Amino acid sequence: MILEKLESIKISLMQTENEVNEETGKSDYIVKATAKINISNEIYEKAIIEEDLIERLNAAIYEELIEKTSDIDSVGIWIEYDGETIDNAIKIQTLDDMKNFSIESITPIHEFFKLTMTLNKKDI
Repeated sequence: MILEKLESIKISLMQTENEVNEETGKSDYIVKATAKINISNEIYEKAIIEEDLIERLNAAIYEELIEKTSDIDSVGIWIEYDGETIDNAIKIQTLDDMKNFSIESITPIHEFFKLTMTLNKKDI
């Protein structure tokens, strides 16, 4: 992954407001809690940014939000990458299932991050 183009990651826990619109593939959500990490040029100059660090940050943000938030069923992710914003949402149950049924030990929120980047054809 070309991490030098990564500008920020925002993770939100949400409650689905309505069913997925079949024409657009989108749904409306009520955002219950959000955390955002900005990755500045200073960080790139002073640290080695590796995928493992991004995975740990994604996991820490997600776990802290989960511990402090109720009445949620979905997670949204907004990734600012190379001047554009990429967004996606998924049911929390799907993330839990990914972890429970995976043969390997995975970090589901990070797998969702990578999936979102791949679906948007970003350098991974």
